[in-house]
Amino acid sequence: MAFGPGESRTGWAMVKDNPEGVLTHWQNDQGRTASLETERLLLVAYAHYELNHKPELEALLTQLGEHQFTPQQQARMMLLDGLHAASMRSEFDYALQQFDAANLTLSGLDDNDSLRLQVQILTRAGSLLRYLERLPEAIERLGQARQRAVALGDKATLAEIERHLGRALRVAEQPRLAAEHYRSALSLAEFVDNPRFPGWLELELARLYRGINEYGRALEHAHNAAATFEPLNEPLYLANALSELGTAYRELGEPAQSLHHYMLALDLQLHEESVLAIARTRHQIALTYLDAGEPDKSLEYLQLALQAVTEREHDKLIFATRLALSETYLSLGRWNDALLLAEQLLVQSRQQEDKPNERTLLMVMAEANRALSRTEQAWGQLRQAADIALPAPANGGLSAANQLAEQQLRNQLQRQGEALNESKQLLNNLQNQRLLIVLLLVALSLSLLLLWHRHRHKGSQLSRLHDEVLTLADTGAGNRKALFQHLSASESGYLVLLKLGDLPTSELRTGQAHFTQQRQRLIALLKEEGWVDRLFEPNLGLVAMTIQQEIPLEREMLRLFDRLQRAFRGQKAFSGPISAGIIPLPFQPGALLRLPPEQALELTQLALWSANDLAHRTDCDQFVQLRPVALSAPLLNPEQLYASAVKGIQHGVIRCLVSNGQEELRWPVEPSAPEDSAERQDISAQIAPE
Repeated sequence: MAFGPGESRTGWAMVKDNPEGVLTHWQNDQGRTASLETERLLLVAYAHYELNHKPELEALLTQLGEHQFTPQQQARMMLLDGLHAASMRSEFDYALQQFDAANLTLSGLDDNDSLRLQVQILTRAGSLLRYLERLPEAIERLGQARQRAVALGDKATLAEIERHLGRALRVAEQPRLAAEHYRSALSLAEFVDNPRFPGWLELELARLYRGINEYGRALEHAHNAAATFEPLNEPLYLANALSELGTAYRELGEPAQSLHHYMLALDLQLHEESVLAIARTRHQIALTYLDAGEPDKSLEYLQLALQAVTEREHDKLIFATRLALSETYLSLGRWNDALLLAEQLLVQSRQQEDKPNERTLLMVMAEANRALSRTEQAWGQLRQAADIALPAPANGGLSAANQLAEQQLRNQLQRQGEALNESKQLLNNLQNQRLLIVLLLVALSLSLLLLWHRHRHKGSQLSRLHDEVLTLADTGAGNRKALFQHLSASESGYLVLLKLGDLPTSELRTGQAHFTQQRQRLIALLKEEGWVDRLFEPNLGLVAMTIQQEIPLEREMLRLFDRLQRAFRGQKAFSGPISAGIIPLPFQPGALLRLPPEQALELTQLALWSANDLAHRTDCDQFVQLRPVALSAPLLNPEQLYASAVKGIQHGVIRCLVSNGQEELRWPVEPSAPEDSAERQDISAQIAPE
């Protein structure tokens, strides 16, 4: 039972989730051929990489250097070499070179396995570039991976890439665009075989919105993250979500709720013995107590946090905790302790050119010196703090600073006196104003109620008029304008243009009343199809359908043809076979190109023309579906859409799926002279009286 193609497919499917199983099954096996032996060694090497077995991996890389590779095996080898260099040797530039070489090796292959491997390589490269803070390159690589994942149709991989794009854009300070990619990943989370994935996304969205001071949204996403992690028994992730809730509540001015969630997070972290996470949470609890006016409790938590981060030698957390400690000393009235600690931290912040913290420390020192009656030093430090954020004022002596302080105090006392007099006057007039305020509130409520009633009535009228503008009154289906609006908002699915025999042109032959009756009957029959999303009549008698759910489209179309044949057989309006043109939504023939609704309808009309021509030549019902198949295709020319689309079909970048694959399709291009003459004779024969 040597290692064969079946074992190869099974191994690559389980190498990520079960590397131990890979080693158990195939580490001591032998490939049936030289190529399969290379494949087995690559598979075992990837399993050792996933398990972080450095010596075994390096030995296999040396052994593989003597083997011959197929292009796909060569790409896997380069990817593995780059992963080993980045994660185990920190040789990041060499790793990126290997990733680029692997991507180049796969550039000429178009099978699904090569495309899937290419997506993996681009994602790894983008993630490494984001770690190296080379953000434009990272976003470019991840964008390329996203294009290929869309072409591959792998929604789980696409969700992972959307998450990586969200991270890169968030670091690049593009939070709105990052949020769009996070939400896109959330919409695809059901396809990812990891129950923690939605919680990770919600947690990152909470941090994103906290970073841009949108604490209401941060609160919402943090709640969602906590609700995801709690049933999964993920205490550390749940603690992170609870900490985000605590921060959001503190910024929203709700210290009780903030402390409640911080304490829940702290209990989980203490149980899991996560030292740095415990220190961070205690730091946040201390800041919350400090904001709530309880500096004694803040001091207790800061001392515990400082002890932990000092043992772990985490410089950033040590500085942040000591800074909060100086502010706590200030609130406790321990002026000398606050001043001494702030002076030590000020030297460090100036060495690191940390301007925001330098300004905060100067304010702490100024407040401590003011409390110790060291007015001149306090004003000097306040001026230094102001100089950090504002242009430096003109140089003046200490006497000028004292005069400025005295004048500011006088102005403040004068404003306080004026405010006190104004408050007394308002208090004296309050009794007389109460009745007037009540009457005004009643009148205002009645006015608002009347305005609301009028607004609701006008809104109903506008909604009814809008519905009449977008709907054909005789059939109830949407018109062309409604179709364009629907296509603009549609994310995925299919657009189908259906022609029932000669129904669109039968009004003159059957009469207006019978023509309208047949249209109504056709729309009613199509509404009974559960897989049809919306119905439109871009032209009278010609039906456009949009489909959003995933169905076996070819089978359902053939079944629909049979049903329409049975329903309309023998009717005057039903003369000739049924034909349909189909395109997927959105129609993307090139890199991030998406056709506007007008061009999407026109491209569907092109497919319908070919289907109608084929149906009349074969005298049986036909449909033609146009589908882009290339990763990079020439753009469709909106001025000559038919000609450019036909050119794309002829060059193989647009694929045609036909209900009868044996038939030869024709397109509405300029015919030659003999063919033109023959076609005119055929048309003359068709319109000649019987």
